[in-house]
Amino acid sequence: MNTPSENRIFRRPRYEVPVTGSGTIYFVKPEGIQKVKIGFSWGDVGARVYALQCGSCEILALLGTIPSTTPQAETILHIKFREFWLHREWFALTPQIEAYIK
Repeated sequence: MNTPSENRIFRRPRYEVPVTGSGTIYFVKPEGIQKVKIGFSWGDVGARVYALQCGSCEILALLGTIPSTTPQAETILHIKFREFWLHREWFALTPQIEAYIK
């Protein structure tokens, strides 16, 4: 599989982090495909999944969420599962990632 250093997964524009509030790490899977998007949202995760669905030809399912106060927690998960990385925030849905989500 590709590695982050080969394909620059971690090169993202910087953005302002709200001083207060909480966010959510989410795991989204396209129907019939063994891959998962590990993302972060400051807002409503349902609305985020809906927005992702608008650009996807596959039906998306929300597999799980984790409360988080910082988007850096998402980056930590990307690093943790880097050996399964496919593209940007998408990873192969392996037993290790499934176990983590549960």
